[in-house]
Amino acid sequence: PVAPSAAAAAAAPAPAPSDADAEACSILNTVTAELQAGRIPNSDAVVTFTALIDALPAGKLRCSALLNRAHCLVGLGQFEPALADIEAIIGERAPGVDARKWHKVWMSRGGIHRKLAQAAEVAGSRHGGESPAALYARSRADYEHVLAIEPQHEGYAVKARRCLQQLDGLEQLLAGELPAATAAPGHAAAPGHAAAGVPPAAAHGEGLRRPAVGGEEQGTA
Repeated sequence: PVAPSAAAAAAAPAPAPSDADAEACSILNTVTAELQAGRIPNSDAVVTFTALIDALPAGKLRCSALLNRAHCLVGLGQFEPALADIEAIIGERAPGVDARKWHKVWMSRGGIHRKLAQAAEVAGSRHGGESPAALYARSRADYEHVLAIEPQHEGYAVKARRCLQQLDGLEQLLAGELPAATAAPGHAAAPGHAAAGVPPAAAHGEGLRRPAVGGEEQGTA
């Protein structure tokens, strides 16, 4: 038999999502909506997202569950496990996953690095051998990566610029160039706690993700 040409292969429709994928996506969307509405705690959502992560193969849907679990872990003050989830997404090499261009992933990592820096600063310690200044620098690099992604997403660009402005104040405060009263909002709060009126899962700069099976992500808060 004659092998199909590259053009024919490229023109072939994408395979339909399996029933298992559709069910997993439904669970992910339902739990995310419940979290956004404040009807379930982060701790309960972490259990569900973990079950999905353990059951799903490598790919965009599993990465979405990792991303949402990371947001919940941040809300629980568990920054190191949250960072591990984000790093797992960045290291994913499955078809359909290009974390380099996933704005939300880099916004999330920037927020986690910032929180780790603040926690280390409050404790007068280092995280993983890195000083608060080095962690702030990592956070800055993540937000700058968001601005470098093409095509640029205006909504994320606005968020990234705002976060960079806040980092300016935090870094100047760390260097003793600013009085504490002029620090970026939230600097004096205990690590892991959202500012008043801000859902814990979104406290580090990004909301949860609700994916569409086999397609683009759906709108989120």
